[in-house]
Amino acid sequence: MGKEKPKNKYIMSSLNNALKVLDLLTVRDNIGVAEISRLTGIDKASVYKILYTLKYRDYVSKTENAKYMVGKKLSVYVELAHNRQNIVEVAATHMRSLRNDCGESVYLGVLNTNGRVIFIHAEDGLKPDSIIARIGYEIDAYTNAGGKILLANLEALMQRAIINSLELRGRAANTITSHEELNPILDKLRNAEWAEAYDENFTGHSDLAVPLFDQSRRCIAALSIVCPTHTLRARKKEFLPWLQNTAHNISKEMGYTSV
Repeated sequence: MGKEKPKNKYIMSSLNNALKVLDLLTVRDNIGVAEISRLTGIDKASVYKILYTLKYRDYVSKTENAKYMVGKKLSVYVELAHNRQNIVEVAATHMRSLRNDCGESVYLGVLNTNGRVIFIHAEDGLKPDSIIARIGYEIDAYTNAGGKILLANLEALMQRAIINSLELRGRAANTITSHEELNPILDKLRNAEWAEAYDENFTGHSDLAVPLFDQSRRCIAALSIVCPTHTLRARKKEFLPWLQNTAHNISKEMGYTSV
């Protein structure tokens, strides 16, 4: 590979070089700094700094012979991206049917490592007072039922790391603002079938959520009905069976079995 300078003025050369190194390691692993430099056209000092940074972030690993290969983190991200794409494809039709039944907005959310829920699919409600949020919208996990379901089902070390990094801030009438309050709630929600939250992110907004599972029995997403607080209080008993049945069907298509 000859040395290339990015033609687009918006491309960051340092990031571009790091990605060139990763591209190379996906097709030629177990190679050292000198060979990576020769094949990419990036000087050795820069290659070393790139590899050091990538190793620090677990994107590459280093052997005892000072050779480099793609790390496990990239495999995890590939799997996450694949699962997210798959679950949206599986969930979309089911979510639309649920939305049509309840008339309220239905959201599919996943958790990122910053302790925030990202909505990866949405079926907007059909009513004038429906709560609407765009796909890609992020919300603090501790302020809603879906987020707490996802936090509760994390592996213990990951859960502790994320929770300890959270700055719990009051956002609405009932927002959780202390770890002493949050931790027992998450303990209670581990392996729970559903969760509810009233006026925790926005006063007047509430949600009812259930976990979704894949073939390895991991909780991979949360499915939520999000609606005005007065609506959820009045119709929770009606919504919950619909929501649980929808989640069961989605999880089943994702390979989950209960036994």
